[in-house]
Amino acid sequence: MAAAAWWKIHCTPEETQETLSRIRDNASPGPTYFVLLILSTLIAAYGLVSNSTATVIGAMIVAPLMGPILGLGLAVVRKDSETFYSSLFAEVVGVILVILTGMLVAFVVSPHSIDYALGEIVGRTRPTLYDLAIGFAAGLAGAYCTVHPRLQASVAGVAIAVALVPPLTVTGLTMAGALAGETRFEAPLGSFMLFFANFLTIELASIIVFLMAGMGELDAVFSRQGLGRSLIIKLMLLVGTGWFLTNQLHNLVRERIAGEESRRVLSTYLGGVKGARLESSSVQLSGQGTSVYAVVTSRQEIRPAQVADIEKLLNEALSNDYRPVTLSVRSISSTWASATEFLDEPPQAKPDPEAQRRQAFNRVFTEALSNQPIELESFRLLPDSEGARRALVTVIAPYAMSPPLVRELEKRVNDGVAKESVLAGPPVKLTVRSVVIRSANADQDVPYSAPDTRSQAEKDRLAFEAAVRERLTQLVASHGGSTLLEAHVSQDKEASTENLQVEKVRLVLQAPKLLAADTVTAWEKELGEAFSNETIQREFQLEIEQRLGATIGRSLMEEEARKAAQLRRIEASLSKVVSSAKGRVDGQPVVSTLAPPKPDAKPILAVGAVVVTPTALKPEVVKKWEKSLQSDEPDYVVKLAIDNRIGRLLGP
Repeated sequence: MAAAAWWKIHCTPEETQETLSRIRDNASPGPTYFVLLILSTLIAAYGLVSNSTATVIGAMIVAPLMGPILGLGLAVVRKDSETFYSSLFAEVVGVILVILTGMLVAFVVSPHSIDYALGEIVGRTRPTLYDLAIGFAAGLAGAYCTVHPRLQASVAGVAIAVALVPPLTVTGLTMAGALAGETRFEAPLGSFMLFFANFLTIELASIIVFLMAGMGELDAVFSRQGLGRSLIIKLMLLVGTGWFLTNQLHNLVRERIAGEESRRVLSTYLGGVKGARLESSSVQLSGQGTSVYAVVTSRQEIRPAQVADIEKLLNEALSNDYRPVTLSVRSISSTWASATEFLDEPPQAKPDPEAQRRQAFNRVFTEALSNQPIELESFRLLPDSEGARRALVTVIAPYAMSPPLVRELEKRVNDGVAKESVLAGPPVKLTVRSVVIRSANADQDVPYSAPDTRSQAEKDRLAFEAAVRERLTQLVASHGGSTLLEAHVSQDKEASTENLQVEKVRLVLQAPKLLAADTVTAWEKELGEAFSNETIQREFQLEIEQRLGATIGRSLMEEEARKAAQLRRIEASLSKVVSSAKGRVDGQPVVSTLAPPKPDAKPILAVGAVVVTPTALKPEVVKKWEKSLQSDEPDYVVKLAIDNRIGRLLGP
């Protein structure tokens, strides 16, 4: 009796028949097959999303996808067309069902909430040539256990090793993620290629085992007709898949080399940066070069110049195949502390004296303007001159800065400069540039008046000039229909002495005839007597520009006098009520008489005045003032119009 070949697997006819029947049953696309396939896909999908290795292993055990692949191998060696097409249908439909179920789970969970960087997902998107060898060995083991009834318990372990459902599930998950923009389309392609490599190697391995078990003829396998032709096509696909996986392995090796070298360069460079640590790094290869991404924890942020230095070192360390190398660094601020102090403190930059001076000036200018509705826009320090420091200050204000306001601001600035040690030196002289703005609320413009910064002497002088003009108005009006049009009072300081003050008054008046010289002399004498006292004597010199006008009757003169008296009365009454609101009347009120709206009605007395108050006036306050004026003028209907300006009152 001839000895049996060593490579043959010996099975009894009963065992062979039982194996054939079992393979055909497992390869048929029945309800049980699809139920187990959907359940295993759901288990795998949620295991992958939660990064649970144990859950994914459970899905591998339940998955029935290996049965149709073994059925395809058996159909090839036995020329069984019915089993071949049944198994092919079951496998194709099963693959589509797994991918669609994986996509459905992804959309239910939401692709935006899935972390596609998890190890269980990423590990199945980048197959290599090693996976081809694993699939072939698992196929041999699976087919060998299948033809030996006594080894059926080992089929579960083979299913775990070959892992058909998880790669297809990853294909569905990553396809949904790619459609949602959460990952790239290379991910579903890579995971499907992992399944396809396992599919081809398992079928090839099963054909070899079935031939060794004597379940078919070798001629049927390599026949150019029928099912043998499909094997030739699959071998060609296997070669193509092997080339793809070899390329993947080559890229993986290149990425690992680039990753290790980039980590070495980064760690070496960051070792010289106090407090800096390399947290993580990753490498991405492309046809345009290599991209390196690093996350660094540091007490101070990594600056672009430092990134450029590291990028240069990376280009020198890696070969031409990897160039150009681009580096992106994300800095995470972190501190290290012991029980007594902070560790790895970055060096502190020495303070810049010029920057300190500018900061101090900014504080001084801002504080000096804080009590006014004025904002500091900018300032520029000018060269010193005439023993003083000079500054050009630009402010945003509701009114122009007058010389008195600049003087007050200059005083406040110098008071503030005296408190700043870094600003010790000569006094500061200001040139102020005003950017005037308008303010408004929802109802109206909000006017602002410049604060009254006049000294008491200036106020006394203005009051004196107003009194002189009022007295001149009376003198001119008493002269036969003459009217005072203008009066300008100024002191002649050259002619004045300690006890004598000479006042020059330029008059513009209208009169029906030329004034006599003795009239002018009389006016000068009367003014001198009216405004002289025990401490000072005043002498008035009048310069008169006279304009001839029509003769004015006595009745008109009396009317003018009545109007002047009425104006003084209204001015006094208005000043009284305004002062009660802590305000003042700015200038002289304007009074005009309007015709009554009806023949039997009282004439209207329109009174307009500019009033400066600390806060905006309310309508009811103006109405109250109007009633007060009405009581003084019972023959008229008084209408009061106030131009309210917001400002502060200076002086005693």
